[in-house]
Amino acid sequence: MQIRDVPKVFDTTKRANIDDPLNRYIKDTPDGGKPSGARTAAGRAVMYLSYSNEAHEKISWTINHGESYLRLGDPLHKKSRLARVVERVVGVLLVGLLTAEQKKRHGEFLRKLRAALEELFGDELERMVELTSIATAPERQGRGYASALVHIVTDLADARGVDSWVVSSNTANRGFYGSFGYKLARTIYLGGDDPTWEKPPVAVDIMVRKPKSMREK
Repeated sequence: MQIRDVPKVFDTTKRANIDDPLNRYIKDTPDGGKPSGARTAAGRAVMYLSYSNEAHEKISWTINHGESYLRLGDPLHKKSRLARVVERVVGVLLVGLLTAEQKKRHGEFLRKLRAALEELFGDELERMVELTSIATAPERQGRGYASALVHIVTDLADARGVDSWVVSSNTANRGFYGSFGYKLARTIYLGGDDPTWEKPPVAVDIMVRKPKSMREK
């Protein structure tokens, strides 16, 4: 991923995730409404900063300069001090752009996810490779772009002989990840105790893949 890819990556991820169940759960709140122009511009600026930081750290990949995008979580990657500062600033700013109810739902997701990861993997998580984020522009889906990017993660995990994991916020993607060897480890549910959420609880999957040897490939 290069700095010049950032605008297209932003557009791709926004459009690819517009109907994502987790995104809908966090954003569709009684106090949400249509964001102001200033809030929308601020959100775009923060994400541009985040993607630029990823490009600088070389932890993300794209196809056709952003038509498909993947971020990898590599426990052996040593982030620069500046990158760590930028990540913290981005995190604070993104949460700051949420409404009060959106912050509650976002917090619910993080609490349940962290608890599940700790119970499932414990200290082993620090050695596992993470498929952090992946998106393909809707009009480019079905061309094998995402599959090619997922192989970056699985090949790295196989080379190191470690597990890899992904959080999937859409259960419809179970088959896609399953085709690479990912298996469902846990499903967490959001919204069941939220009186402001009138739809069924939102399911978020944690999937894990065991490494394959060269012989198995």
